[in-house]
Amino acid sequence: MGQDKKFIEYRGRSLLDIALERLRNVANEVVLVTAEPEDLGVDNVISAHDISPGMGPLMGIYSGLSNITNQSAIVNPVDTPNVTEELLQYMIQISSGFDVLMPRWENKLEPLIAVYSKNVLPVIKRFIEEGVKPAPHLLADKGSGLKVRILEESEILEFGEPDRLFQNINSPKDLLISES
Repeated sequence: MGQDKKFIEYRGRSLLDIALERLRNVANEVVLVTAEPEDLGVDNVISAHDISPGMGPLMGIYSGLSNITNQSAIVNPVDTPNVTEELLQYMIQISSGFDVLMPRWENKLEPLIAVYSKNVLPVIKRFIEEGVKPAPHLLADKGSGLKVRILEESEILEFGEPDRLFQNINSPKDLLISES
């Protein structure tokens, strides 16, 4: 994108502001995880950074979960401005009793818009200790030993088109397509 995605304007607001407002409306605790220590001057948010830099999104999940007081958290990256509060609320409601609740559409898992319990921390720690830089979707693998609930496309469709809801803003072209 040529600049930090957090500060990119989308429909008159920064992607960071959109994500924080959405999360504040669905969660009683919001943790803002950045790759490196960073003071963004955001009120009423727990600021955290990756405990071990360079490990990718899974480290962000690990670092965020390590900083919450709740037993579980919904993860929502800053670059998905079209995710709805209604979808996130639904995910939170149906996540009880599961270690991982992860959407799947077009046979692809969406691990960065998911609900994780603190029970995933030892699994992620094991990956880290083994020197593995795994993708977060591995937490939904049967071999992880975690109790997983997959949110299927038929359920997601009740909240909108998945390709729109989960669209990542990774390029100026994505930004133009998303705003249209």
